[in-house]
Amino acid sequence: MVLLFLPVRLGQVAQAKWGTMVKLNNGGFEDIVIAISPTELEDHKIVDNIKVKASNYLFYATNQRFYFKTVKVVIPSTWTTKPEYKRVSKEFYEKADVIVADPSLKYGDEPYSLQYGGCGEMGRYIHFTSNFMTNDSLQDIYGSRGKGEGGGVKNCLT
Repeated sequence: MVLLFLPVRLGQVAQAKWGTMVKLNNGGFEDIVIAISPTELEDHKIVDNIKVKASNYLFYATNQRFYFKTVKVVIPSTWTTKPEYKRVSKEFYEKADVIVADPSLKYGDEPYSLQYGGCGEMGRYIHFTSNFMTNDSLQDIYGSRGKGEGGGVKNCLT
């Protein structure tokens, strides 16, 4: 796997209890790890939308409480290497705070937060699908990736 560092302003993601490296610094979360599943086919629109649209989606989905100061995107090693990519050191798909992966059987392409505790407790990760990240027609169903209008990240799996 390779890593792309993104200094961006994004919305909040719940800090996971399972190995997260997230730090809160002056209202901004640092070292958020977003990992693209090794099974995802190469599509740089996913990365572009993480940089631009996913950030806003998360910001609005969490009631504009916080922002992401820095994000690390873990890119599958099967994707074409780019000069801005760096080798991963301690960031792994299995420990990511946000994943881009295959649709869930229960929720399909709808974003959700996997958690083992009750509603309102910190989750394990937030799950987006590549289809959600790249297919603009899904905005009619789940709302805008850019503004978080309509829908939102499900934070309780029932």
